[in-house]
Amino acid sequence: MGKTAIIRTDVSSRIGMGHLCRSTVLAKELVRQGCRARLVCRAEGFPIPSSMLETYSSVDILPWDMSTTDDIDFLTELTKKIDGAFLVIDHNAADSEYQRHLFVNGFRWLQFDACHHEKVWADLVLNPSPTAIECNYESRKVRQKTKLLLGPSYIPLRREFLQQRGPKSIPRTGQQILLSFGGGDDRGALLLSIDVIKKLDIDLNVTILMTSGNPNGEDILQRVQESKQAKFLMIKDAKNIAEIMHNMDLAVIAGGTTSFETAALGIPSLIISIARNQIPIAKAWHDLGVSINLGPIESIEPDELTNSLANLIINKPCREKMSSKGMELVDGLGANRIVDHIFGRLDQQRIEA
Repeated sequence: MGKTAIIRTDVSSRIGMGHLCRSTVLAKELVRQGCRARLVCRAEGFPIPSSMLETYSSVDILPWDMSTTDDIDFLTELTKKIDGAFLVIDHNAADSEYQRHLFVNGFRWLQFDACHHEKVWADLVLNPSPTAIECNYESRKVRQKTKLLLGPSYIPLRREFLQQRGPKSIPRTGQQILLSFGGGDDRGALLLSIDVIKKLDIDLNVTILMTSGNPNGEDILQRVQESKQAKFLMIKDAKNIAEIMHNMDLAVIAGGTTSFETAALGIPSLIISIARNQIPIAKAWHDLGVSINLGPIESIEPDELTNSLANLIINKPCREKMSSKGMELVDGLGANRIVDHIFGRLDQQRIEA
């Protein structure tokens, strides 16, 4: 039957779909190169789009309150039934102790790591964040042979983003604006951004990308309908995200996966962090010249967003530099690189140290 990738991730209205989305991108590339993919996912109060599940030969939904012991036992029993199975672990509960249990139970796996400064045990450790170089992984490796895949060149993006890449035309005034804050609760970032845009005395075309999992959907729709100057287009559960993004001049976004997607397409961005783990990522993109970091949603002042957005709309040289730097750092080939390492490492017999 060949290799089978078991993707173990989480999704909820609180954490959104980021883990599931990037893991599914990797699963699609594995399937494209001859693997089977099976999803094992804890879910809480969040409708997983059926299109997200099409990649998988089988789907197991676990209860949100499942203990680590039961989680590991489930994966152990599952892999006993599948020859050539390996794991892709992408969830926040996969701390050092969780990883140690995986190692003791004989698993081979790739570990998404968010730089929590704990020990890492996996065969492959993946951290595509622009902050990854600061995480001192060499001192955190329990096993000498653990392979580190670090930095934005390893971000797994859908193939459509690679297909949409090309020379980016930067207009004198940025009038096509994207608003996107992930697949779950946007923590009020969309309402804030809409209110700011409505106050700008500029003709703008604003595209809002969101999912059905956003609990603020009705309020967002009402706020958009009240606009008299800017033209808003609200799109839920879009399937052609790269195609939509490709036509944007600039974006106001969160600091998660979308920040890599806009970088890959050369779209300058303002980042509002809506989760704690996005704060260092947003700062790193700012320092690299890819985005402008506005800080966490809890502390941002509307006037700050107004001024930053208005300035970026008219500052063509700044947008040109940001666009070029983003495309340089994120080339859309991350999933291919990861799969090459998976096949190169996990085809070998397990290396203990």
